Amino acid sequence: MKTQFSFDADEPAAQFCQQILDKMVELFGIARDEALARINEHWKGQKHQGKDDMIYHQQVDQWANDIYYGPESFWWKKPSGLKPKPYPKDSSR
Repeated sequence: MKTQFSFDADEPAAQFCQQILDKMVELFGIARDEALARINEHWKGQKHQGKDDMIYHQQVDQWANDIYYGPESFWWKKPSGLKPKPYPKDSSR
């Protein structure tokens, strides 16, 4: 199935990723294109299939923050000076 995402995802995973995209736009005030580029970069070359896929091991808002800030940022601790990861250079799908 063809989706807006550049990685392989079955229908439920694509819908879940769409929820992450929507949450990123809501939380960070970024354009949909930027959220899509960040998600595509984060899961580039991966495959998300089936109900036990690792993608479902976090909630939508957790993925949104991990993708935007990076898990190594410790965003959940709300450190001062928290900045997003650099915008992907190649935002093509």
